[in-house]
Amino acid sequence: MTRHSYRKILFRSVFCCLLASAGAQHSFGQFSQILLSGRVVAAEGADAGPARVELACPGMGRQELYTDPAGYFQFRIDPSQELGRGGAGPGKQAPAWKETWPLGSCELQAYVPGFESPVIHLDLADARGMIQAGPIVLRRLSRRPPMTIGASSLLAPKKARKSWEKGRRALQAGNLEEAQAALAAAITIYPQYAVAWADLGLVHFKRNDMEQARTAYLQALAADSGFVPACLGLAVVGMHEGNWEQVADRAEQAIRLQPLGLPQAHYLQALANLQLGRLQAAERSAEEAARQDAGRQFPEIDYVRGLVEARRQNYPAAARYLRRYLDRAPRTAPLAVVTRQLAGIEKLRNGGIEE
Repeated sequence: MTRHSYRKILFRSVFCCLLASAGAQHSFGQFSQILLSGRVVAAEGADAGPARVELACPGMGRQELYTDPAGYFQFRIDPSQELGRGGAGPGKQAPAWKETWPLGSCELQAYVPGFESPVIHLDLADARGMIQAGPIVLRRLSRRPPMTIGASSLLAPKKARKSWEKGRRALQAGNLEEAQAALAAAITIYPQYAVAWADLGLVHFKRNDMEQARTAYLQALAADSGFVPACLGLAVVGMHEGNWEQVADRAEQAIRLQPLGLPQAHYLQALANLQLGRLQAAERSAEEAARQDAGRQFPEIDYVRGLVEARRQNYPAAARYLRRYLDRAPRTAPLAVVTRQLAGIEKLRNGGIEE
């Protein structure tokens, strides 16, 4: 018997004993805790090594542990107490719970440098006893460099390139009609011109023609599937239309293509997750956006962090982020709207009393 086989048998035997013990002590499904187990594995046979696994449940905080060398993990969740770290022991005594479990939708995710992990959504509202989360499959992050021009665009003939350059200059100058004509000429000469398609999408977006903007961005991706600006363009179109699932999906696509150096994608992902009610995911994305924005070029990140804290009813932190946003935001931003939001948060912070 191999060491791996022995470890698997021992692991399952321990869980069987725990489950039997729980059943003996609590009949009719009344368990005192949940044992949440699973395994982290890497796709395509990659060796990811030990992983940090994070579990976040509403009202019970965020806890983490590390897998064993084979990738297995186990959380112990007790509603009568705060989560122990990996089931290592009770925390501070929490308020008495009702008969129903106060967990609802929990999120499970693994972290290994150089790999990406899906977020596993678990509905534990009616869970009891032993819960198997299933494998968390990691995928190695892309090592390709950021794509601001696109591989297919580098093959554009000289005449098409000159038309694109003319269109880009007109776009930057705000001459949308001239920009559209020049970019359309470039695409006619070279239909695989991804950067020209993306710039044309921006022209349509500025003209408030979302359908044509979406078509142009999709054409850019058809010409070059790894073209990050087109993914971001589609995310922004989705945001303008209130299609938050599209925003989340396209921001995630951009992040997979370029994991680092793209704070705006993490910001869009945070905003989408916030609108979709995925508070833990929104917080993670906002934190990553702030970490990658070393030059502090995107004050909007502070805005979304303020909204996340407001949803958490952490009003002092929410007010701090919104003030920081107002200090750094361009004058063209909707400052009056944010100022009213800040006033409302300040009122909640003061217990509903106007200052």
